[in-house]
Amino acid sequence: MHMYDLWQAAGWFPGDKVWRAEFQLRRFCLAQFGLHTVSQVLGAIGSLWGYLTADWLRLVSADGGDSNRARWATHPLWERL
Repeated sequence: MHMYDLWQAAGWFPGDKVWRAEFQLRRFCLAQFGLHTVSQVLGAIGSLWGYLTADWLRLVSADGGDSNRARWATHPLWERL
């Protein structure tokens, strides 16, 4: 029930859909970011989340005129998430 309380505090209502994004970063990956201790990882959690949800994975709107997917706009739904 703890998560429901947190979600409701953020504006969620019972019955609303919930989207879940989960990433697993192993030691080798964290070391590439120069993170070697738990405190370093916790200090960088916001930056890691930003990288994972904006650079590594994102939902885009297809642009039929541009074959380079890196230039496609991020979908508004992804921005809200």
